[in-house]
Amino acid sequence: MMMRFLPLVASLSIAYLCSETNGFNLSSLSSSRARSLPRSRSRSMSMSISMSMSSKPKGCGAVPYNKKKVAIFGCGGYMGATIFGFVQRASAIYGTGLGGVSTPRSICATPVGSEALNRVLGRTFKLAFAGEDLIRLTDMQDVDAICQRLKGMDAAILGTVYQMEQKSVALNTYEKTPNDKTFEFYLDDRYGSEWDVSPDDIERHLELFQNSVDACKAAGLEHIVVIETPNTKDVKPFAKILDEAGVPFTYIRIEGSLENTKMYTFEEGIQSNIQIDGLTLSDNYMFKTGYNAGDWSDLAPETTQDDIAAAAVVAREDVAALVVQTLISLEWSQSKCLKLVSKGPLEKPDEKKNSKMKSDKEWCMKSQHLAKALTSI
Repeated sequence: MMMRFLPLVASLSIAYLCSETNGFNLSSLSSSRARSLPRSRSRSMSMSISMSMSSKPKGCGAVPYNKKKVAIFGCGGYMGATIFGFVQRASAIYGTGLGGVSTPRSICATPVGSEALNRVLGRTFKLAFAGEDLIRLTDMQDVDAICQRLKGMDAAILGTVYQMEQKSVALNTYEKTPNDKTFEFYLDDRYGSEWDVSPDDIERHLELFQNSVDACKAAGLEHIVVIETPNTKDVKPFAKILDEAGVPFTYIRIEGSLENTKMYTFEEGIQSNIQIDGLTLSDNYMFKTGYNAGDWSDLAPETTQDDIAAAAVVAREDVAALVVQTLISLEWSQSKCLKLVSKGPLEKPDEKKNSKMKSDKEWCMKSQHLAKALTSI
């Protein structure tokens, strides 16, 4: 199910207040003013707006000395590996609030995932490398095993529908016989790999997502970031799993097609003029009258084909950077749903200003554009 979000101005905190006759009632997290919206065909809604504008981070960047550790699932895929690279860079720079021993942590199933990760790191992040201390080969069918691999982590980054490819289980890991097979999973895909599990096999994908989220909860993680991958056809089952787990989350969906940037390196930074719209859920939204787990995914009208056609191509590298920026900028204790839209290429910065920016002091060049876009959430 596709979703569409209302555009935000200044600093908007949106919550939909549906009438009791329609089954549930949500209230805004921060509302100093409220106004009613016209009644729609199926329900009445109102929007509460907080006009307080602040560029200061509210996430882990708000307390940068309290380093937070992050695990990334599916790092064998290009987007997963790029997220890992950005987190690795952010963890090495003071002010982001990310870092610590054995972080970031890659959660994958076989050595194929770790090898693919290091190929991307070496090419895209100038000879960066993930050693054995940063990689955990994990039996993704065993919640307890995943939980053990998440010990010491504070947040996790997941996808919805991964590309899954059958591979051999590495010896002396979690194999039961010498010829054991499992599915390596890639966020969101890996060039040249097979789709051994169809994107339409929703039960298999939901099982992997359920196991991952359950393990995050059992390991005591503070926050989960979920990327809605292009092959996700129905959001509701994933939204239901997130609600039932009760771990605060940031759900990110992308309007428009995803593409890899040829010969990309981290020094290029953000490439698109990104617009971010969002929905912030109230503290007790799960306990509102008539609310059912996952209902937040139904709160906005569906995205039309015209909307999709008008959206520009989104670079996977920009999505990866946004994931990291949400951890730095947005409050971890609040659950929220974001929509990313590209309005075309980012204007080239002034050469004099750009010359003052040094890549060794920035986790992602031009990341300030993402930080600014998130001030309205």
